[in-house]
Amino acid sequence: MELNHNCIRDILVKVQKETDVIFDETTFQNYEPDEVQYHIRYCDKLGCFNKTEAWIDNSYNIVDLSPYGHAILQHIKDDTVFKKIKTFLVEKGLPFALDTIIEALKQLHI
Repeated sequence: MELNHNCIRDILVKVQKETDVIFDETTFQNYEPDEVQYHIRYCDKLGCFNKTEAWIDNSYNIVDLSPYGHAILQHIKDDTVFKKIKTFLVEKGLPFALDTIIEALKQLHI
């Protein structure tokens, strides 16, 4: 599955706002459930969450953003900056991670 930067951002924002979140097939109407699950697993592998539990019904319980998750979100909260970062990462073929986001910010002089 291709990374959907918007989905990642929406997941991180939701966890930051609610701190203890259950993600199931009804959490986001604008994404397919398997897309949300994939991106939750991706964020978890990056180390964005303090605690993640996967349940048998394909739902997830996520408790708090980790310091790494907060650092990523800090750089992508602003819509204008986020659009520029997404474009840069896609054009350069770079993964969505803190070091590449910081590199994009430097290259774009943001």
